[in-house]
Amino acid sequence: MARAGSTEEFGELAKLEGVSPEKFRDRVARGQIVVIRNVKRPPRRVTVIGRGVSTKINVNLGTSSEVVDLDAELKKVAVANRWGDTLMDLSVGGDLDAIRRAKLDASEIPVSTVPVYQAFIESFARQVGGAYFTEEDLFKTVERHLKDGVAFMTIRAAVTYDLAVKVLRSDRVIPVVSRGGDMLIGWMIHNKAENTYLKNWDYLLELFAEHDAVISIGDALRPGAVADAHDEFHVAELVEAARLAKRAVKKGVQVMIEGPGHVPLHRVEHQAREAADWGHSVLRPWPSADRRRCALRPHSLRRGRRAGSRGRRRLIVLHHARRAPNPAHGGAGGRGG
Repeated sequence: MARAGSTEEFGELAKLEGVSPEKFRDRVARGQIVVIRNVKRPPRRVTVIGRGVSTKINVNLGTSSEVVDLDAELKKVAVANRWGDTLMDLSVGGDLDAIRRAKLDASEIPVSTVPVYQAFIESFARQVGGAYFTEEDLFKTVERHLKDGVAFMTIRAAVTYDLAVKVLRSDRVIPVVSRGGDMLIGWMIHNKAENTYLKNWDYLLELFAEHDAVISIGDALRPGAVADAHDEFHVAELVEAARLAKRAVKKGVQVMIEGPGHVPLHRVEHQAREAADWGHSVLRPWPSADRRRCALRPHSLRRGRRAGSRGRRRLIVLHHARRAPNPAHGGAGGRGG
């Protein structure tokens, strides 16, 4: 729609964000703004993320292997509907299909998932080994999530087999901090195979194009300690993610890139400028050495405002912010997907 030059679809969204419809349309077409939705099951409230629009709050929630309480999960969804802009279901316990569908029914905002979680957990249940899932298992999971109405997914396509082997042999403080990244790297090492997401990127683009859903390129090798920030693994994955994002935009698929992990305060501005130059829509807080969370505007680099912290649930700032987040919305960090 944006490539065809139409502003009709985006008029109301542009108005809400204080951006002209023409500028909004052009930024969507260039991949600088993403419209979070699944056209097969549009959310009641569509969210936009990217250059020149307001800061968004993503609410992470989900079951664990020890606690599976659907009623409690739906209460979290109600909180997310009130305070959040997007919702990420990180469940790893219970009937994952039923839990996801119940959240989709209850959610007013776009819902996201990490499909490798389900492929890994179900493989472990079947074969007592999470890395035994097949490529078909993983892609069937992705398709099922899309058909259910999931609006965006974390897809860790930018970590290569070569990087996976090297990072595990490296002297990094924490070789792999990402749970989903750890699952996928385990699969690659076990099968001595290239990342199936990377190998089948064009097929993934076809799936997401059909639903006009958003790919969030996951950061499997994000630094989990400031000592690891901007090392060869961190940078190499970001470079590959940028390449994949360009391919997605050319195919008309909406994409954003997760990052940046733990970055020391004196390097946050550099990281933000780098993200802006590469066209990243950056997801996650900016954890620093003193554990503060800094909300930056990568395109204007207005510094100094922090997201406040409230409650136990992590509310993750989605960047390219035009205004600072409301402290009441929270801003805690920690290990994520």
